[in-house]
Amino acid sequence: MVTNKLFHIYYEFWTIPLIMILGSFVAGASAEGGGAIAFPFFTLLLNIEPASARNFAFAIQSIGMTSASLLIIGKKIPIEKKIIMYSSIGSLIGLTLGTFFLLDILPQKETKLFFVSFWLSFALVLAFTTFRNSKCVHTNVNLDHIHDKLCVLIFGIIGGLITSLFGNGVDIITFCLVTLRFNLCEKVATPTSVILMTITTIFGFLLHLLIVKDFKNEEFIYWLSAIPIVVIFAPLGAYIIKFFSRELVAVFLISIIVIQFIGGVFILRPLSIYQLTMCLSTIVLGCLFFIIMHKKHKRKLHN
Repeated sequence: MVTNKLFHIYYEFWTIPLIMILGSFVAGASAEGGGAIAFPFFTLLLNIEPASARNFAFAIQSIGMTSASLLIIGKKIPIEKKIIMYSSIGSLIGLTLGTFFLLDILPQKETKLFFVSFWLSFALVLAFTTFRNSKCVHTNVNLDHIHDKLCVLIFGIIGGLITSLFGNGVDIITFCLVTLRFNLCEKVATPTSVILMTITTIFGFLLHLLIVKDFKNEEFIYWLSAIPIVVIFAPLGAYIIKFFSRELVAVFLISIIVIQFIGGVFILRPLSIYQLTMCLSTIVLGCLFFIIMHKKHKRKLHN
């Protein structure tokens, strides 16, 4: 910035680092990437194209979430290494497939509405299970059975496909899996998802920069303007969240998902009967899916 005299970009793009104060804090402190906060602002206020917002998400998360991950590792905050290993393998596969085969096929509006509705259904089930006195949580996951490993791998692939479209997703879908199926404590699942997203986002950034080569000059400027912010606030979020109780971590994530859903609906405006029906049915069926996942794990524990 000093050598190339680029500080003038803050006069024109000062809103981006301002937005990323909250976005990077959320990325470090939760299982949602900063896109959950940045997407509504970028598309509504700044009129940035979804593809550019996705590329920017990959680029800036490669800095911010790496900083948060280094703090997590340096402070020896508990994580689940096996979950990271199997899910990251799946996410890289899904991200590659999605980048080359899905980007030009799926309708962006309906796809985004589907996923914000799906995450909302998870938030509703998480709220229900978190505040039940009977919920028992674990601080580690034993992937002893092949079907458990395959389950994590498959969810990683699905998360990678989602991430290829929006710049984040594998973190929250893996969080869904480990908290509901394996009853992993949210205070362990959150830093685990941060490191998982770090691996995925670095790969995504390099994929678009070096292979796809669709990383535009304005996205590079957005990236430069936000880097000084995210290297501070992403690890700050990862540090502060470790002092929260398990219930407060869950409340924080649920709040972010609700904000993401409201922002998505406000921006995308699902006015047709088809879109409204899709959102409602996704929420209902998503709740059933996550409840069944949770109940299946409880039966496994009792057996």
